[in-house]
Amino acid sequence: MNSMREKACVSLMTEVDHRPKYRQVQELIRNGVASGSLTRGEGKLPSEHDMARHFGVAYMTVRASVNALVQEGLLRRIHGKGTFAAAPPGDPDAASAAAAGTLALVVPSLPTLWNVAGLYYFPAIVQGFSAEATRLGFAPSVMGGAKDAFGTASPNDDFAARIAGVACLMVTRDDVTALEALRDRGVPVVGINAYPGRRAISYVASDQAAGMADAVTMLAQKGHRRIAFLPGPPDNLGAEERLKGFRQTVAGLGLEMPPLDTDGADYTDTSGALRTRRLLASADPLPTALVAAGDLIAAGALQAIRAAGLRVPDDISVMGFGDFHIAQHVQPALTTVRLPLFELGEKAALLLSHQVSGVSRQQVMTLPTQHVERDSVAGPRTTD
Repeated sequence: MNSMREKACVSLMTEVDHRPKYRQVQELIRNGVASGSLTRGEGKLPSEHDMARHFGVAYMTVRASVNALVQEGLLRRIHGKGTFAAAPPGDPDAASAAAAGTLALVVPSLPTLWNVAGLYYFPAIVQGFSAEATRLGFAPSVMGGAKDAFGTASPNDDFAARIAGVACLMVTRDDVTALEALRDRGVPVVGINAYPGRRAISYVASDQAAGMADAVTMLAQKGHRRIAFLPGPPDNLGAEERLKGFRQTVAGLGLEMPPLDTDGADYTDTSGALRTRRLLASADPLPTALVAAGDLIAAGALQAIRAAGLRVPDDISVMGFGDFHIAQHVQPALTTVRLPLFELGEKAALLLSHQVSGVSRQQVMTLPTQHVERDSVAGPRTTD
């Protein structure tokens, strides 16, 4: 933006306007995209930090405005590249996307969606889904809770009529029920995470049980025979898969496993620290390794082990799950299992486009996890 345009944009923010600031910024961005004053080559917008400086508002205000315009279909985010105008005004691609309709991604409308753990898990899936839906010529939309978004909608509602298909991120069995209800109404649907029901519903999932099995096998190969496990929430489908992989592998390899502690189990570091303190106080002998169902749980375990005067990995090895950003920044850096979150979103949009185009058979994609070696795992210390 040149200086004249910058002044014009900022002056709009200083006028008396009783709308929320993010709504005002939303209009400025919309106008800037329509006029071409806000975009560069290939329709790329400035960074959200740059726009915050130009408009004289907080970064989070711009973030909220851009999120709303992405959901509306005016903007699109491309992983690793930035934010772009979905299509120039009058571009036939825009008309094509409108004709193709909207691919909706439904994420759980649960309090846990926006807790610390959720903020590590959901964004990459949303980014992958939005990027692939846009590439396929659809307008992506993200909403919370199938029951909330569609529970009162009839097939004749304007909103429902714009939805070509729905991908549901299945975290609990309530999400499975909502997905099945949409399918029973004739809506093309796809699940994200393994579908546990009996209908022929297509889904894409990471092989979480196999990823956990690989983690336990790696620890056994390093010499660990007594391995503790900190599970995720008992009503969480992913947590169930990880627990299944752990238990089956421990039994198959003839390893020892201290009793599970599910009291207050969730995916937070607070839960990880609390349960690790209880483990260290009660286990005799102590395990030589600990596997957590999530990286944040593992981060809490590291804190509790350090507070007990023990060292990782000298006294106890710690393994995470997820390979979230925090895994690289705890001390020691966390050995973990990487979940292909961006790819889950991408493949969900691809499978959903197949369903929208009339593919009726069940399609299942299983994506591999990846072991990530860092500094929190070593062989058990030998005693003379």
